[in-house]
Amino acid sequence: MSARPPRVWLALALLCLATLAAYAPSFLVPFQFDDYGRIASNEALQRGELLAALGWLGNSRLLASLTLWVDYHIYGDAPAGYHLLSLALHLVAACGVFALAAALCATPRLRGRGTPAYVLALATAAALVFAVHPIQSEAVAYIIQRSAVMAAAFYVWAVVCYVRGRNRARGVEPGTPRPMYAAAAVLGLAALLSKENAATLPLVLLAAEWIFFGRPRRRLLLAGAALLLAVVGSVTLLKVSLFNPLRPSGEPYFTFWRRVELSMTGYATGSTLTMTPPAAVYARTQTTVLPRYLGLLVAPWGLNVDHDVPWQSAFSASTAAGLLLVAALVAAALASARRAPLVSFGLWWFLLALAVESSVVPLADAMAERRLYLAMPGVGLAAGSGFAALWRRAPRLATAGGGVRGRRGAWGGGGAPRRPAPPPAARWRSPPWWRSAPRASSSGRARSPCGATRPTSRPARRGRGSTSASRTNSRDASTAPSMPTAGPSPSSRRTS
Repeated sequence: MSARPPRVWLALALLCLATLAAYAPSFLVPFQFDDYGRIASNEALQRGELLAALGWLGNSRLLASLTLWVDYHIYGDAPAGYHLLSLALHLVAACGVFALAAALCATPRLRGRGTPAYVLALATAAALVFAVHPIQSEAVAYIIQRSAVMAAAFYVWAVVCYVRGRNRARGVEPGTPRPMYAAAAVLGLAALLSKENAATLPLVLLAAEWIFFGRPRRRLLLAGAALLLAVVGSVTLLKVSLFNPLRPSGEPYFTFWRRVELSMTGYATGSTLTMTPPAAVYARTQTTVLPRYLGLLVAPWGLNVDHDVPWQSAFSASTAAGLLLVAALVAAALASARRAPLVSFGLWWFLLALAVESSVVPLADAMAERRLYLAMPGVGLAAGSGFAALWRRAPRLATAGGGVRGRRGAWGGGGAPRRPAPPPAARWRSPPWWRSAPRASSSGRARSPCGATRPTSRPARRGRGSTSASRTNSRDASTAPSMPTAGPSPSSRRTS
């Protein structure tokens, strides 16, 4: 790690400074919406009852709730301390995107395609897009949504560890892969205990395996499918059995099977849990929400903490357009897998990260900007790949920012070196008369432009009398006695 060039640390410093500058106003933001109900008015939290406080904070998101419990006992009702930890977690996630882009550039699929300057530009651009995009502000500044930030941070670093482990297994990176695989498993579990949308992690790992390491084996596919089913099943059981919605005091808790029934049917009566629509209505509505998300990514105007999106109770032209857009994104991800692997992986990441909260699992809000937080690393990778392509087409900027070309950097760039120019000695020894020397020469002196023996006379110029002079020279050469030589002639050397 100590062999990293200083410009990597400069890029990380730039990333941190840009993030701090973008989110410095968030320290002045007070509690908002659910912050009051789950933190400021949490009587169990004020009394120090851990289990009861975690149940009120959201006990299916254990790690995020634990950090809020710790923050309350340190900062009390001062929101600035809560924002400090949220911003620190956001910086950890942004550095994870930087490390992920660099690790992907070191995979067998991309190794040798770019110089260290190219890799550095790609990783910096991807991390900056993730860190300072305005649509990330809700997840970072909304205290109770720290679970989204924590889950994404663990999620990204789990993918980084897996990719580096696969690089070690392929011999691209020194070291043994098992510690990296173990770290990926631990980080994946931590992401799952932070928020439920981390259940898509096995699918993202399979996408990385397919795009950057070749088609995975059947045994790996079966293991990934089993892991996915285990993860989704455990998350569902944990969510259904432990989730207790806010309700008036004295209202009895639902039984386990009643929660299962309500989560599957929706629109029951008598509880706040019934605000969720049926799965079919929610799925149709999400086809109209996806274009809104993409529009906010391109032009982040009109950001809102509570978007008013009508429920789609029937199939319409807007739902058809949304389905066509989803199909186009999937087709683009498949088509770009060979020519632009990072773009393809970014598209798959974006679609899979939204698969839990923007598909068929009904939620109370049809659209929420915080749901894009986990999907933003994919957007950053695709945008960083485009920026790096522009960087490659600007040789002056690339030379100024990248230093020496052709070396393999510590971040796995190290493209193939450019064809070296001839050394100064070779250029100096190339005689200027070489271009006018005869191409078919029996003396063999004009075979090489470097270090050739200079002939005794230049070839005769064409013009008046040149034909007779050449005939005379050839006649004299044929009648002249042969001189002894120290070795075989060039012609005999070629024959032998």
